Amino acid sequence: MQPILILAVAGIAVAAMGSGFLTNTINLTDMVQQFGVGEATITSPATQAYIDFDIDRTTYTKNGETVTRNVIDKCVIQANSGLAKGSIIICKLTDENNNVVAEGKKTLLTYLKTKVPTRVMITDFASGTPMDSDVTNVHDVILVIQGPSALQTFAP
Repeated sequence: MQPILILAVAGIAVAAMGSGFLTNTINLTDMVQQFGVGEATITSPATQAYIDFDIDRTTYTKNGETVTRNVIDKCVIQANSGLAKGSIIICKLTDENNNVVAEGKKTLLTYLKTKVPTRVMITDFASGTPMDSDVTNVHDVILVIQGPSALQTFAP
């Protein structure tokens, strides 16, 4: 099961990267000032990551009947490189129509070593209930890792 999940994530990444090259060219001239004098190279904080899930059982009442569902409550992320303090990890869960149904976000408070897992709590739901992250409702996952702001990195 785990190799299938890794292949699915890799397929999503390839599709997203392929469609990303079809977008408009972004002019970095105005943005360079945010990075520092003479610096115009933006590097990815991680080139590869492994994604796993923590699944929790949730019970709720619907039409007077008790219903139990398995929901994804955390994404477990292992990056192939260390992530700097202040990096932001976003895990988005999508349905079969590519709509984001649930997501979680975590800002790293300390440096995260290479291949050390970190858990991102799924806290935002499209309909406001954890049922959005029901394992039967989730079709794909989108992982976003943002490095820390250059201003934050050099702040005292």
